[in-house]
Amino acid sequence: MSVPPNIDRFNKATLLVFDKLYQAFPIPIDLSASKIAMDTLPPDATFDESFQSIEPVYYTIEFLRKEGFIEYGEHTVDGTTFLRARLTSRSLALLGQTPSALEPQVTVAERIGGLLKGGVKQVGSEAAKKAVELLFTHGGSLAAVAALAAHGGS
Repeated sequence: MSVPPNIDRFNKATLLVFDKLYQAFPIPIDLSASKIAMDTLPPDATFDESFQSIEPVYYTIEFLRKEGFIEYGEHTVDGTTFLRARLTSRSLALLGQTPSALEPQVTVAERIGGLLKGGVKQVGSEAAKKAVELLFTHGGSLAAVAALAAHGGS
């Protein structure tokens, strides 16, 4: 079954947000919905597609806050940049989990980083879907996330 474009955009934006915030933790950073949107677009995207991609990413970031995965200041810059964004203890616990004794040194966050190594545009829709699904439903079933990262997310 094909991943609907809106869910694919949500999944890829979510992976980028978690990766950026984990890399910066504990220091809050500014999250630009427009920058994240541009990072998720295919290289041949039209101007209209580029412009229209910002709104879904904006609402993805809002959703992550409402669900308790991230926090940010009350104000935005230019309506698309969330100030002082940071992971919550809930998401940090999910990302910091380590796999079974087979690979105790690799965290979920490191696996997501491996999945994004070639850039989010190289991550397959199904791989992004499964990685986000695993984070939200199972706290990161590490064997599955590891398999996704090992296969380059295709």
